[in-house]
Amino acid sequence: LSQGYDDFITYQMIGAKPEEVKRAKVVSLGLKPAIIGEAKKAISTYVESGVQKESADDLGKDQGVSILLKNMGLGSSTYKGTGAVTKDGSNAIVEVKLLDSRYEKEFILKVKMTKLGDGTWQIVGIDNLVQYLDELEKAKKEKLSVLNKPIEEELRTYIVAEKPEVSVVSVDSGKALQIVIPMTFPKEKNIVGIIGEVTIMNGDQIIGQKLMQLEGSTYAGKKSKPGERYPLNPANDVDLKVLGAPAGKLTAKFRLVAIKFADGSEIKVLLDVPEPGKK
Repeated sequence: LSQGYDDFITYQMIGAKPEEVKRAKVVSLGLKPAIIGEAKKAISTYVESGVQKESADDLGKDQGVSILLKNMGLGSSTYKGTGAVTKDGSNAIVEVKLLDSRYEKEFILKVKMTKLGDGTWQIVGIDNLVQYLDELEKAKKEKLSVLNKPIEEELRTYIVAEKPEVSVVSVDSGKALQIVIPMTFPKEKNIVGIIGEVTIMNGDQIIGQKLMQLEGSTYAGKKSKPGERYPLNPANDVDLKVLGAPAGKLTAKFRLVAIKFADGSEIKVLLDVPEPGKK
């Protein structure tokens, strides 16, 4: 059964995008022990009694699985047993339930299995692995959006950023993308560092993103036009799109993500969803 799982993961990712392969390998390592154990128990119960097993309370006590999941970045996922088991002769599809406590959402993996000549069951596929990864990423973005909303609102009380001014300029090494952002600082607290994400656009089409890091002192009521220049390399796909954008079509959106104050304090958005009980 274990070897069948490994063979399937390798086969399933043939022709997939590199980022999908990477995500699938990481996730599959964490899921493997529970999928194999749960699928075996679910199908055995179904075959022997004709009644599917609705839960697997003992699985959550498996410290080995919990430690592995934590090491693989999946420590917030717990296995809630199996759902429906569909059996057709020597083939079966087992629904494995996963509850992610960080995203407060349940996911279902549909595991395909076949019965071998010696009576054992082997995993031959997971129908919705890529969909599961996509749903996981979507759930993360949705949760981060909710958690970051009050943080971003607080950031904007310290810095009012206007529409970025974008242009391609000549520099000694060739061409560079120049981004200037008019800002106003309404509060009486000295800011010494600003970090933001700049989304570069050609009309309505997103070209890519740049990280903007600004340093220097600001004071209440002061207006400023800080900016950065990013050297453009035609061998880079994003830079090539910037260079190829028609005149007047190149624009940008600015998202404030962190502020550092002179007193050492800071405000910053979350980059990942914290585990329950942690801030």
